[in-house]
Amino acid sequence: MNNKRIIGLTILFVVTFLVSILINLPLNWLVSKPQIKQMLESKINASQHLKINSSRGTIWQGELDVSLVTNPHFNQISANTSKPNPKNMPLGIIQFHLNLLPLLWANLSADIDWQLNNASSSSERSSKSFSDKTLLRGHLSTSLLSSAQNQTLVWQTSQGQLQLDSLDSKLIALEPEQAAVFQNIAGLVNIKQLTFEYKPQLNWFSAFDANIQFKDVKAMNNVFPPISLTSHLKDSQILSSLDGQTKDWKLTGEASLTKQLRYQVDLSVNAKDAKDLPDWAYLMNKKSKSNYNAKFVGRF
Repeated sequence: MNNKRIIGLTILFVVTFLVSILINLPLNWLVSKPQIKQMLESKINASQHLKINSSRGTIWQGELDVSLVTNPHFNQISANTSKPNPKNMPLGIIQFHLNLLPLLWANLSADIDWQLNNASSSSERSSKSFSDKTLLRGHLSTSLLSSAQNQTLVWQTSQGQLQLDSLDSKLIALEPEQAAVFQNIAGLVNIKQLTFEYKPQLNWFSAFDANIQFKDVKAMNNVFPPISLTSHLKDSQILSSLDGQTKDWKLTGEASLTKQLRYQVDLSVNAKDAKDLPDWAYLMNKKSKSNYNAKFVGRF
């Protein structure tokens, strides 16, 4: 065997070995690095402090257990006080599959499956139906060559479902009086469409479109009709419209959300006759015998 062949086989072995290491690089090893974990958490949601609790799989295909910490400055505060541990809101499991081909053009592209309900194993999760496990499913992409000022996260082709009565175990981060509002709520939220372009440096969107359907919703001892909610971005605000109707009354609404997370919601319920109005309508402001309105203004 000549020297050229030996050198060629050696190079081939080394390249194959390195590629094998790269393909099978454990996600847990990467995420366990403090600098990398902090960067991921701050880039994803700097203001709300999304936390990665654990990870499995490889850097190409894996999953992350995540939660939301409501007191991001707990470590600093607890040094001088006797406050209890920070409250966590479990956000379930985010599964991802990184696409290799777009990396050749310096584009990061991944298929995302966000499962709100934790399961004991991947096989158990995969055996569940779509509506039972998937809160959100879509495609996330961004350019690796973009500067920090021009970075854009693009989310496309999204679908998902959420059973409202499954939220009870996720609301431990809320105060008791806040969580009480969500108790005894049931129904199905069907995410038909959710696409957006998000600018991390601006902490806001450059595009946003959503279509969400509510079915079999029960709250305050009332059964609501199918409700449609559509949203879009206009003049740096996310504008939404809501519509639901029974044979006796109709519910409509308009809402807006600004970059500063200030919101305004205007709701109106109308009926042909006052006797046809639902019980909860009388908690709103009376405009006429068969028309009641409500307005909510605040900031998240």
